[in-house]
Amino acid sequence: MLLNPHLFAAATDALWTAVSYDSFTTVFPLWHKSAIRADLVNTNVIRFSGEDKDSQRVRAYLQGLRPVADREVALELGKALEPAVQKKIQDIAKSAGGNRFSFSYSRPARLYDQLHERYFELSGSQFRHEDSLLVGTYTLGDLRNFYSALLAVCAVHENACFVRAQLTGAYPANSGVIVRRREEWIKLLSKISRLPGGVVSDILGDLVFGTTKTLDLYVHPFVPLGDKPQLLGVVPHFPLRSRSDENIFRVCSHLRPAFFDVITNAKEEQMRRDLKSRIRTNFQIRGPRTLPGDLPDIDLVIEDPASSTAVIAELKWLRKGIRSVEHIRQEADFLYGVSQVEKVKAFLQANPQFLFDRGDLTEDLRKFSNVYYVLVPRDFFVWIDPAKGVPVIDYDAFSPRHENLAEGMKELLTYDWLPREGSEFEIKYETFTVNGVGVETEVIYPSY
Repeated sequence: MLLNPHLFAAATDALWTAVSYDSFTTVFPLWHKSAIRADLVNTNVIRFSGEDKDSQRVRAYLQGLRPVADREVALELGKALEPAVQKKIQDIAKSAGGNRFSFSYSRPARLYDQLHERYFELSGSQFRHEDSLLVGTYTLGDLRNFYSALLAVCAVHENACFVRAQLTGAYPANSGVIVRRREEWIKLLSKISRLPGGVVSDILGDLVFGTTKTLDLYVHPFVPLGDKPQLLGVVPHFPLRSRSDENIFRVCSHLRPAFFDVITNAKEEQMRRDLKSRIRTNFQIRGPRTLPGDLPDIDLVIEDPASSTAVIAELKWLRKGIRSVEHIRQEADFLYGVSQVEKVKAFLQANPQFLFDRGDLTEDLRKFSNVYYVLVPRDFFVWIDPAKGVPVIDYDAFSPRHENLAEGMKELLTYDWLPREGSEFEIKYETFTVNGVGVETEVIYPSY
């Protein structure tokens, strides 16, 4: 069936209503929990706001915006591959058969292989757990291989859609849905990834929309179409902009809690191991250290004898929240981590020889010129003024760049690793309306 103007208008209206309604379901729970403020702008519009400038910088950071020196390698076709690939995609779009609203082309096997190899290489810097980690009947390395194959298919298609629109002047979408039967997806992705068909089938099954109660196309990009569950559609830009390694843990938390528990218990040790590998070798690193009674453990102790500096760190790897209620729960867990640092600090100030007696430091804490007690969270945190409470330094930033630990900590505590409004991001109020009632919310946009 061809897309007609009436159907297109109805679909556009339905999609905008869904986007607007999603804004309502995000801000109202946060207002109800006193996380944001609501002001009546006029009779039918409520403005939700309340974040200070530092909190806005944190929110931009959690959305992936970084100062230029700290930006990750993007898994985007235009930034990842040479211009020759663009030429191949132009040829695909030119020779494709179809009409105004759809088109098809032969599978470019060699291009898929080339892109798969490139995406697999790039994903090594973004997947943050061991490839051998078991997440079901397959490993995280299998998922990385599978997803690199999926990204290859999506990248070719999304760019072919763009070229198709330029060539025909009529194709209405820059990211048309890829539609294949389930067995065809399995066969194609198995061929590109060289994974057994059974493994590909299991991974794909975990990524079908509706498999869990998390209804999100970044987590579950394969969508059953209509009354034909074996017919699966994929919108390319969702896989291309997702964090598949974190998404599969979310799937595990619903489908395989036992696997998720193992992953969760291993997170702290992995953070400690990774931090030890990237912190300068002239620093002495210890931890964990158990404290007496019901006090929390000390996760990491870093010492630089040359600058007479000690850092006592609590590590906290929190799962990223999708819905606002998850944000509220994550904030509670984060603040619990802050209270743990405060308890550790109070104990060590009362017992400054404790770590020296156990060989974690080379001298009594009272003899150090600089002692820092910090919380090092990963994937989620909220702003706390370091002058009024426990300093918080995100895991990705927590790697003193100086041979002198005192200077490194002073630099981190300037918070220059957070993006700045006007340089890395800008904030605009956007209005979303449903049934005549509107909400204005602060939306962060990248400046680069």
